[in-house]
Amino acid sequence: MNNKDKSIYTLTIPCRGEKHQISLTNKGKTKLINHADDEIEAELALEKLGGELPECIKIQKAWGNESYYLEQRDNDSVLDEAITYLDFAYNFRDSFKKKILGLFGIIVASLMISVIISLIQRTFDLFWIYTFASVNIVFALYYAFLFLDSSSELVVFLVTFIVIAEFLSYFYSLYDFKILSGVMLTIFMLLYFVPIIGKKILLGLVKEIEKD
Repeated sequence: MNNKDKSIYTLTIPCRGEKHQISLTNKGKTKLINHADDEIEAELALEKLGGELPECIKIQKAWGNESYYLEQRDNDSVLDEAITYLDFAYNFRDSFKKKILGLFGIIVASLMISVIISLIQRTFDLFWIYTFASVNIVFALYYAFLFLDSSSELVVFLVTFIVIAEFLSYFYSLYDFKILSGVMLTIFMLLYFVPIIGKKILLGLVKEIEKD
């Protein structure tokens, strides 16, 4: 199988009294495990004559046709749930890539800040301490951007505290500041990756839709 056609999520649904599987590929296409291509074409032709589509084919049609999905979802809870989970699975793949690229960008930005500070001080003795603190600074700015529309005074206070604490750690190699940096970096990493881990766990739990 071509890597681009590799399955990233498989969902089991009720279809005409049986349990059938729908697979979502890397390309964002659906594959019906229990229906052959010629059967799908025949069912679609029968639909034009007033026939009822099997649930699997309904879901495949709705996945590629938003207007059909909107038309069917209120009267078909299985279809609505299936499209929701398939969409969730596909978006998870993209969000995971963005998280990794974002983390890479944070690290690169932190290294650049550390190099600049080390050049200003004309010594690279504390380069890795600067890098450690810079990662937290960039993370703080990242979360400040995320909460930019928030009017919460607590968010503003926390971000301000983090930035000030990390700038202090640039100029004082005190043990307490190293501990503070480590604690904050741990919190930032958890905040960064816990949502994506939670989504992965949810996808692992949701493998089958039961008929109402």
